[in-house]
Amino acid sequence: MQLNFEKWHGCQNDFIITQIQPSQKTMLIPSLQRQAAQLCSRNGDGIGADGILVLSSDSQKRHDETEMTIINRDGSLAANCGNGLRCASGFLFRQKERSAQRAETEYTEIRVGPLHFSSQICSWDAQQQSALICLTMPAPLLDQQCSWYQEAETLVQRLRDHPGQPQISYREEHCCDSGNPHLVLLTEAPAAKNPHPGADCQDFRGSDGLNVHLAWESPGNPQIIRHMERRLQGTVGEHYDARSWERGVGESRACGSGACAIAVSVLSAELVSREEWIMITMPGGPLLVQQRDEGGAVLLAGDACFVFQGTVEI
Repeated sequence: MQLNFEKWHGCQNDFIITQIQPSQKTMLIPSLQRQAAQLCSRNGDGIGADGILVLSSDSQKRHDETEMTIINRDGSLAANCGNGLRCASGFLFRQKERSAQRAETEYTEIRVGPLHFSSQICSWDAQQQSALICLTMPAPLLDQQCSWYQEAETLVQRLRDHPGQPQISYREEHCCDSGNPHLVLLTEAPAAKNPHPGADCQDFRGSDGLNVHLAWESPGNPQIIRHMERRLQGTVGEHYDARSWERGVGESRACGSGACAIAVSVLSAELVSREEWIMITMPGGPLLVQQRDEGGAVLLAGDACFVFQGTVEI
């Protein structure tokens, strides 16, 4: 059958997005899982993406209540994806914009399994077909609240002793569960050129692998910081550089839920004002995170960009 799709990216974390009827889910989602590796291939024989986002709702014209299934590049399913959720929100907004259904302020509600997410379109660039989107993420579990915390502590000790990681000095580590399990490793110095330890964490028994993030404090680019402050009408209090390894994907250009995990980990030390944004810059670009209340919901802001649309035979 022919499947219509659009390709989007958030900080170069890219996705194939398609919208189907609820009655098609039972047949199409397993089929897309089996074909995910080929569809997402960047070797010239696929579309090229980090994953597939399948949207469904009661009507193709109703976008206020949408269910999303997240398929990783290896065909496994994910419970959360911050960049993917923003891209899906941009996809739905673009459909409204093209059909003249848009309102002055646009909100989107998306459900992934039992988790509910809401997003606001802060600005839309019709020429570039991109949007600045602020996503509200459910409150995550942190450290001892995670059922897999003790196992992760053992894993971190193994990483500290790993002979292949002699140049990475881990200052502290945190576990964060936002539907997906995240291990945040805060380092003393930049870890941009070292091998990423994520590959060494995929035999983790507490789940089907971990999302692993290296993060270190840095001054950031003042021009980019000021630009994002103007767009969000807020203040950036701290800046971190980061690299992410996502289960089912490998090392990626960016990870939205991972940026949230990094920011919540930093905030847990009570060294940053909760009234300010934390900017996390990954290889694909900057993301901004804010958690105003300890243990509360997390705001994730960043761009979502339309790339192209097409049809593929599946």
